[in-house]
Amino acid sequence: MIAGAILASPYVMFQVWRFIAPGLYADEKRFAIPFVVLSSAGLVAGAAFNHDVLFSAAMAFFASFNRPELKFLPSVDYVFSLYTKMLIGMALTFQMPTIGSSLLTRPSATHQGRVPFRCNREEPSYRNVPRAKPRVQAQNTAVET
Repeated sequence: MIAGAILASPYVMFQVWRFIAPGLYADEKRFAIPFVVLSSAGLVAGAAFNHDVLFSAAMAFFASFNRPELKFLPSVDYVFSLYTKMLIGMALTFQMPTIGSSLLTRPSATHQGRVPFRCNREEPSYRNVPRAKPRVQAQNTAVET
């Protein structure tokens, strides 16, 4: 099932692109191939990183708690559940470069395309704000006799 999801990822990402593409301008549609390639590569790289590095290190860490009074007996259900959750997490984490690069290609992400925030009200002037008067300390009026 997991291998099928990984192998089907280019087709799934292409279908996602076909869903998004009608709402884009013609010059933005040229990013279709880089989007599909980067998202598929990110998914495969995240799955490979999880399988080769992260999951084996996590299992070695959990196995390091094996003592005579504490036996490390992982259940297949729990291990597979942990593996799939870590696989999905790493696949989504490795999608961040694709998301970042697609957001940076938008003109609103650059300083030229940014629309400045403007209010219709007048800016407050802090120069004319009355300041609090300093407190006058009471002097000791007791008379020594």
